[in-house]
This record gives sequence, C-alpha cells and structure tokens, in this order.
Amino acid sequence: MDMPQFVESARYPVRPENTIRAYVDGVAAFSRIARAIDAAERCVLVTIAWFHLDFVWPDGRRFFDVLDEAGSRGVDVRALFWRPDPALLVEASTCFSGTDEQRDFLRERNPQISLRWDDAGDAVVHHQKSWVIDPGAPRARAFVGGMNINPAYLVEPGHADGGMHDLFVEIAGPAVADVHDNFVDRWNHTPDRDPLSGSWGVHGAESLEAIPARDGPPGANASIQVQRTMMRTAERTIRDQYLRAINSARQFIYVENQFLEDLTVVEALHHALSRKVVVTVVVPADFASERGRDAGGMQELREQISRLQEHPNCTISGLSVAQGSPERTPIHIHSKLLIVDDLFVSVGSCNCRRESFTRHSELNVSVVEPGFAKSLRCELLSEHIERDTASMPGVEAMQLFGETARSNGASKRGWRGIAFSLPSIE
Repeated sequence: MDMPQFVESARYPVRPENTIRAYVDGVAAFSRIARAIDAAERCVLVTIAWFHLDFVWPDGRRFFDVLDEAGSRGVDVRALFWRPDPALLVEASTCFSGTDEQRDFLRERNPQISLRWDDAGDAVVHHQKSWVIDPGAPRARAFVGGMNINPAYLVEPGHADGGMHDLFVEIAGPAVADVHDNFVDRWNHTPDRDPLSGSWGVHGAESLEAIPARDGPPGANASIQVQRTMMRTAERTIRDQYLRAINSARQFIYVENQFLEDLTVVEALHHALSRKVVVTVVVPADFASERGRDAGGMQELREQISRLQEHPNCTISGLSVAQGSPERTPIHIHSKLLIVDDLFVSVGSCNCRRESFTRHSELNVSVVEPGFAKSLRCELLSEHIERDTASMPGVEAMQLFGETARSNGASKRGWRGIAFSLPSIE
C-alpha cells in the first residue's frame, strides 16, 4: 500500500509525534474550543473569515463574552478578522470588518482583547479558520477546520434540525507551532495597524514573534504538515497535496467538499477510478442543479463529473434530513475533507476550486496516522448511513456507503441515514 507523500516545497516541515482529534459538526467543535479558551493561561489567537455577531456558543455565552472572560484573566487574546474589499458587496452582517457601527459596539463593551483587520487585496478572501491556545506551553493546542462563526453550524451529528455540516481538528504537539506561525505571519503583515482603522486593543498595534516547536506528548504518533494557499508568499501546497494523495490511492478516496470545481482534481479522481479505486464524494445536495449554468470552463467541469458518475465504483452524494414530511431538507456540506485508504487525511478551510487553491488565503492540515483516518471515516459513515463500519476494511465501508446512498436516492421513505446519491448530470 502506497503512503501519500507530503509536500517538500511547503513553508512548514512534516512534524512527527503529534496527537489529533476530530470534532464533527458545530456543537461538538465549538464546545471543545470554548473549554480550551476557558482553560487558557497565556494566549488565545483566532483567525476569522465570515462572522455573525449573533453567534452564541453551545453553552449560551455570546462570542465576545468568551474572549472577554479570558482577556479579563490576563490572557493575551488576539483576533484577526478578514476585511472584505467594498467592491465585493459583502453583506455587513456576515463579517466583522471594523465598520463604525462595529467599533461603537466594541467601545460599549470595552473588551480586554486585541483585534486586527486584514485586507486580502488581490487574494480576494482571507478564508482561514484556526484557533491557537497557549502556544509554546506543554498544554498548547491548535484547532483547524472550516467552520465560520455562524449560528448555522451549531448542530449535532445527524442534523435533525438541518444546518451546516463541517468539522474541526484539534492538534497537540510540534505542529501547533506552525499554526501559530501562520497567525504570526498574517498578523505581522496586515496593511493597516492604525488604531483608528486597522487595529483595536492594547496589543492591537504590536507585532508577534514565532515560537519554536515543542516535542510531542508521550505516545503521540501523528505526522502532520500544515499547508497553505497564500498568494503573498506564492504558496499553493494544498492542491499539490490533494493531487499527491489522490494519485497514491489504491483502495478508496473519500471527499467532502462544498465545491468540486477544480479540473485537475476531478481528472485525478477519474484516473483513480480507472485504477479501480472506490471514490465517494459528498457535496451540497443541490450540487447538480446549481452548477454549470454558464458556458466555458464550468461546462467542461460538468462533463468531467458526468464521466466520474459513469464509473460503477464512484458515488457522488448529498445529505438531507426528513423534517416531518415526505419532502427532505438538504444539508449544506461546508467541510473540506479528504481521506485516502484509511491512512491519510487533509482537513481545513480550502475548497476544491481553483480560486481556493491559488488565490484565497487558506489553511489545511494533512495527517498520516492510520488510527485517526479510520476513526474519522467510521464516525462520518455512522452519521451519514447509520452503519458501524469499524470492523470493515475501508474499501468495503465505502462500497456500503454507495449501496446505501443509491438505495436512499431511489426512495423518499425508509432511508438508512441521511446520505443519498445525486442524479446524473445531464
């Protein structure tokens, strides 16, 4: 069995001796992050893209309450927000971009935290989502994933109430230093540090320094590489890693992604199918109806996806839940996840689309640790098809996923789980 190779040209090295744990869906993820912030003793750092001020943590506290409580204990709390270009016409309620109204909100609260606003410029979107807790300390933790600060993510597995499907991972070990370095790199390169426009708080105008990596916890065996899309530094290592991992697959490939719009990745999946690899792709349930309404490259993509669907060993699936009627409510897939052969996992903020791989600021972690890859696969399939696949080889589990999704897709009733195969794209 081939082991996927990491990317030699990445900014960050491969770090052995980490531990890693996944938190699927928002209640579990944000509950754990809140507990980590409450236990912080030195430092809390967060990168934020989309932000809704009405977000409430699972324990009922509002977003800034949790950060303020840490700041009032003397913890150095810093938040880095994306500031959209006005030309993007982004709805103000979906970002915390430092408007006059939002600064008035901060003045009324007088939070004991520090903020910066980061213009993306030609990169268009700063899309990273990460948390770093007490970097440099033995208890240091980092969280990397795709969830925004948005109430729509606050759902339990199974999605009885709809909502977004996504995940975060928690890292302990030397790779925390690289998630920290990413924050430092962006914090120190924000174009505007003026307290009147680009920063807030006692440390808002101060630079940060990187912290050396620490040894991993006893018994830690996950090898992790932090990878980025960063236009400013010409980093495009996330797509490089996707292609390496897909090309190494010999048994199965499992993808969850909000998009499937990068032709190089689609073509790599097609080649994997020709090698008899089982490919499972979970995308938003309205994928087939929303894509390809224009000409040119999107039509080419539709043709590529149609070719994928021709393979008997390929399942393209959505998720939906019944909510009191025969009609089902689609679940929006927001995760950016790749699992290969129960050996390799990539998870983070990066969508499978050209802009995300080449322009937007993105942050993923790639992991080689067979126990983690298998446990995450089992957890996801337990949610999606209500089957315990722990005793199954990965390829058999994916075949069962395909059978269940196709059975569900053929009927509005009697589903097993929430996954269903999408109709062929015409």
